[in-house]
Amino acid sequence: MRPVGSGDIAPFAAKIVGCNISALTGVSYLAGGLITLPVLALALVTGPFYGLGLYIGSHLFGRTSERGYRWACYGLIAMASIVSLPALDTMLGR
Repeated sequence: MRPVGSGDIAPFAAKIVGCNISALTGVSYLAGGLITLPVLALALVTGPFYGLGLYIGSHLFGRTSERGYRWACYGLIAMASIVSLPALDTMLGR
């Protein structure tokens, strides 16, 4: 006798649950007024760049060393912290 959750059905069931959660989240965002035309327009403009970044990152992840990955993360953290400094608000037009 096979244990519950094993075999071929378990990955399929996990995908169904994931889709249901995503659909529920989308409906609740829509009902709450979080999805508007300006938000959709911004998503259409930035979505391809986000997807390209995910694609490139997933392919480079296995090709770099742990040290290289760590330095890339440090660089991103440093860049984010510098750009978010309040002193740069006037320079960045915020």
